[in-house]
Amino acid sequence: MKNILLYFALLFFPASLSAQENIEKIYAEAEQLNKSRKPDEALPLFKKALTEFKKKDNPDRVAQCAVGMASCYYKQGAYQNAINILNGTNKYLAEKKVSPLEHGKMLIYLGLVNNRRGNHNASLEAYEAAITIYEKNKIKHSNVAFAYKNAAQLYNRRLDYNTSIAYFMKAFDADETDQYFASNINQLASVYLEKGDLENAVYYYEIGEKKTEDKRNLALLKMTGSDIYYKKNDTQKAEKLLLDVLALVEKNPDMDVQPRIIYKNLGDIKRKQRNDHAAENYYIKSLELAKKEFRSKNREMAKIHSDLGMFYHNRKKYDLALDHFQKALIQLFPRFQSNDIKDNPPAKDIYTESWIMTTSAYKGMSLKEKFEQEKDVGYLLNAATCFDLSLHGIKKLTHSYRTDNSKINLSSYSHNYFEQAIEVNYLLFKNTGKKKYLEKIFSIMERSKASVLTAAIQKSEALILADIPDSLLQKEKKLRLDLAEINTQIKKEELYETEADQEHISNLQSKSVSQQRRYETLLASLRKNYPAFNSFTATPKTPTIIEMQNYLAKKEEVLLEYFVGKENIYLLKIDRTNARVYQWPHTDFWDDQVRDFQDYFRNSSAIINDPDGYFSAAESVYKQVFPFDSLPEKIIIIPDESLNFIPFDALVAETPEHNNFDESAFLIKHHLIRYAYSGGLLLRPVSEKRNKRKMLRVEPRFANRERGQAPLFIRQESTLEIKNLHTLAGAEARLATFKELAPQCRLIEFFTHAGADETDFAPRIEFIDTSLYLPELYALDIPAELVVLSACETGLGKFEKGEGVMSLARGFAYAGAGNLVASLWKVNESSTTDLTDNLYQHLMDGKSNAMALRAAKLQYLAGVNSDVKLSPYYWAGFISIGPDTVMDFSPQQWYWWGLPIFGLLLIWRWRNGKRLA
Repeated sequence: MKNILLYFALLFFPASLSAQENIEKIYAEAEQLNKSRKPDEALPLFKKALTEFKKKDNPDRVAQCAVGMASCYYKQGAYQNAINILNGTNKYLAEKKVSPLEHGKMLIYLGLVNNRRGNHNASLEAYEAAITIYEKNKIKHSNVAFAYKNAAQLYNRRLDYNTSIAYFMKAFDADETDQYFASNINQLASVYLEKGDLENAVYYYEIGEKKTEDKRNLALLKMTGSDIYYKKNDTQKAEKLLLDVLALVEKNPDMDVQPRIIYKNLGDIKRKQRNDHAAENYYIKSLELAKKEFRSKNREMAKIHSDLGMFYHNRKKYDLALDHFQKALIQLFPRFQSNDIKDNPPAKDIYTESWIMTTSAYKGMSLKEKFEQEKDVGYLLNAATCFDLSLHGIKKLTHSYRTDNSKINLSSYSHNYFEQAIEVNYLLFKNTGKKKYLEKIFSIMERSKASVLTAAIQKSEALILADIPDSLLQKEKKLRLDLAEINTQIKKEELYETEADQEHISNLQSKSVSQQRRYETLLASLRKNYPAFNSFTATPKTPTIIEMQNYLAKKEEVLLEYFVGKENIYLLKIDRTNARVYQWPHTDFWDDQVRDFQDYFRNSSAIINDPDGYFSAAESVYKQVFPFDSLPEKIIIIPDESLNFIPFDALVAETPEHNNFDESAFLIKHHLIRYAYSGGLLLRPVSEKRNKRKMLRVEPRFANRERGQAPLFIRQESTLEIKNLHTLAGAEARLATFKELAPQCRLIEFFTHAGADETDFAPRIEFIDTSLYLPELYALDIPAELVVLSACETGLGKFEKGEGVMSLARGFAYAGAGNLVASLWKVNESSTTDLTDNLYQHLMDGKSNAMALRAAKLQYLAGVNSDVKLSPYYWAGFISIGPDTVMDFSPQQWYWWGLPIFGLLLIWRWRNGKRLA
């Protein structure tokens, strides 16, 4: 038998070997022809080789042949053919064991061709797929660096600067031969510049300047340098650098540096120098070159048209501006062709492209100015449509972002577009009286508030409601906590500022990117495999005015929602039957009045030392923020910008005659005021997952000045008799213990130190053994019905336009807490103890959270004998945020659930006894 097998092996093996060698020769010849720029001759050979390699089940060679064929199609300009062959091969490889390097290389080429074709989303997906393969197999290679670099460029196009920077850092890490160093360093400097971080832009530019020798990369770096000096208002140096590059390009026409970009940038410089004639000439020259370069629609053409449009807009040549904006939209939308400014692309054709957001808004701005000139409402209607497109574009971009920081940055970047959209609808309402424009204003205001927070709350609840297996929930939790730990380390390192270890931060950021990718991959899998999760995490519906009125009618409350824009401030007042909008200019006087009032709460003596000044400031702010005759009794305030940092309770409608605290009519004496992050969050149903019984108090005390913290004043008789209350006091108040208990609690109170201010990017709350920073807090599961933050500045943090204050209170809401009591400054320990004692007493009496807090403050004011302690500094610092539910403090008695069970047992006994009888 063995001899027979050997005979057949000898008989057929040479022929088999010859066939294999023949395929390899065909492939090698195709490769050579392709390198020699003979794609027409190479293409049929690649096709033949690919077919044979598939028969031989050689997936590595199949991938290589696909890349070869795509390269030939690319050279022929047949980009779609290239995409088709690569996509088809990718499906074939999904079921094969293929080299990760070869598979990744093929996906990179798919990214390149899609990018050239203008399919930027598909391009990014291909690069991301390649990166996933490389990371899974822990590969470091120049191809890995190339994939990260190109993906980073596409994230930059989306204005997702944080992800772009992180990917460039990953490219540096993977590029062990520094093959792409010059390109990476230049683009990294450029991204920081676009982000507005001039310091880092200069830092990386100077590194590149020292190390770059290649002419092309040096030319590109000088163009970035010109942008930097332009931002620094050194237009002469910026211009000189560009002219140097232009001379270099003219001497080296094959250098692959586009003169159109140089001319466009020279136009910007001349515009800044107020040389309009020269600027216009440069812009037109850039446009002419672009027309020669791009034979089909291209975003680069859209950018030039948009910039030229804004040039004319700023010179009040609105017809010319609109003509260019229309041409830009034609370039951006594949199916849109109309040159008539009355026409706009349909919203359904919007895709992930930052210039859609920008150009649509630019067109809307010019149309609004045309209305101001001609008073034709048609221009306003068109402008409103344009801003709808812009806001749809923003929504599309936001959904493409992975990180909250990227989404928040976009909210800040696009805030002006929201303001312009509100103004157009405000003008439409004034000119037509139609209430649908009030509805639109409310919708836009809501979309500009707490969208990231809302999405986080929604995702948290979706994980519970979507019936996902415990194993996947645990995996999600671990990935989330690990990511939070890395981000917390980054924040801690950044606190050192100039002494921070930048290399260590870069390594942590690299880890964060990889961890974020793993987390997003899991979430994508959950959305795919669990339709309920996908449904629950869909974009939340913006509430209507009618829905808001139905909510307000239940408690006879009035909603005051503010929007603070650059030019104007808007207030939408909604009660059970009416809605009204107010507008007033955003002036320096407004800012000064709010700031002067806020400054009185910087320390305990400011109000006492200047009561006249305080009451004058409190009355002035009252008149600013309430531009109507009578103030409702019950008010929900959705603040914006600086209004997040002032205590409305402590305002006065008029200055008291003797400036006496006891006689003054502080708003709290006649009005119930509570706060919300958005109307949409108020309307969200209370989650069943908050149906917990335990109550927790965290009280580190710091009696021995642990970790340098000052001892806290603890009055032993201050703790009320609250059933199910568990106290973590002193050494027990450890962060790990809190994390273990928090998910089981319905009420959590902190009596501890905390730190934040309006510019602080890392608010933290103190435990006996460590600090809990905001990034880590975001990742915790804290489904409490109420969290009372009896600590300093828990309602403070950096304000982010379009999202809100990055405070500890927001962090607890992000983690799942329903209602919050938070502080706006460094609160007094003694008065805080009195207030919280009163608060719990009123909560146990059945009052809602906001009513209990107000009653606690009024009880404090009634019981204080010291004039000093009547100062608003001592009682006005705490605010109530959230839906304002009523807590049930009754103990969980066994018989409430035991009686039904006992009844069932009796029935069972009776039936069985009857049968036995």
